[in-house]
Amino acid sequence: MKKLAVALTIFAVSLVGSSSAFATEPVAESKASVTAVNSFSQTLAPNGKSGYTELYEFYVIQQGNVTVDLTQQSTAGADGSYVILSNYGPDQWVSSGNPAVFFTGNGSFSFTTTKILQPGHYALKMTNRTNSKVTVNGTITSP
Repeated sequence: MKKLAVALTIFAVSLVGSSSAFATEPVAESKASVTAVNSFSQTLAPNGKSGYTELYEFYVIQQGNVTVDLTQQSTAGADGSYVILSNYGPDQWVSSGNPAVFFTGNGSFSFTTTKILQPGHYALKMTNRTNSKVTVNGTITSP
């Protein structure tokens, strides 16, 4: 057993001492190609007030536009269905400087931020103002 340990030690030392044993190429980093995609599905309670607000949090790791694609699914007969979307973060970035987007009825829409975001932590704030549960499905692509 002792001979095996000595043999393994000698083998390991010979590998470490050899410059060609583990040749590694430097890996070039390209931060411009880094993107983060966050997919989520959130069900919002009815009759949204401050206590019914849901946040979906995400991170932007470098400057660039953030694209948000959303689909709202509400139960049949939901009157005046809308969800308010806004951001918590260093900048107001939703649609033309307006901190809220009103999403009425079923369907989907997408928007791209109108500002270059600073890297950091952001959140979508979603409030359901209907009498029914609403599910919001979304994908956020950020640089």
